[in-house]
Amino acid sequence: MDKLNMNNSIDILRMQSDIMKKIHAFKMFKIEGMDAVVKFFPKLKPFILANAHKNLEDLECEMIAQLDAIRMEVV
Repeated sequence: MDKLNMNNSIDILRMQSDIMKKIHAFKMFKIEGMDAVVKFFPKLKPFILANAHKNLEDLECEMIAQLDAIRMEVV
């Protein structure tokens, strides 16, 4: 694997980690409320507020679609 491909793989893993963190924070918001999100994921409060009207399944689909789009651009 050359350096460019390795850097792209690392970037994809970081993005995947960020997406999973957002999904987890959103699940926490739906179950425990904003106070729990602010306690554990304070930087994600704007993301949660912007998406609060969505249901979990829709948000997960959107986030996975974003990741798939990024993967396609890299390949």
